[in-house]
Amino acid sequence: MAALADIIAFDGESTPVQHTFVADHVEYTGSDLIASWQEKTVGVPEYAQGSLVLSRRKANSGMVRIGLKVNLPVMESVSGQNLSGYTAAPKVAYVDSYEGVQWVHSRSLAQGRQNVKSIFKNILANTTVTQVAIAAGPIYDAQVRLVFPN
Repeated sequence: MAALADIIAFDGESTPVQHTFVADHVEYTGSDLIASWQEKTVGVPEYAQGSLVLSRRKANSGMVRIGLKVNLPVMESVSGQNLSGYTAAPKVAYVDSYEGVQWVHSRSLAQGRQNVKSIFKNILANTTVTQVAIAAGPIYDAQVRLVFPN
């Protein structure tokens, strides 16, 4: 199995900000596998940190559902204090989430899984790519090679 390692990704800001998702844990629940990563930004409460969740579930039809979900909490802005000088602790106002799901048939081949993943990724990026797709990393391993991190 692939090693559970940290993942570094940049956001979509005009000046992209690097987000480091630290490997957290792998959980086995029945036939489901769930691997998770959590940001560890100093000075930000754990509940307000970004996270990644990679899940694998076998459906009753025999198909395997592999999902990747990114969560980025957005904090409320704290403004001022009350008459007693108390300032409330910041809270999460909402969470921006994005999920990509791949359905894998037991007869599918790695090349076919790589093709559909590359087309999906390139459509999201609005790009035309004529070079070999990247074939590395924990998400690639889970979605194409069907090797889940441990």
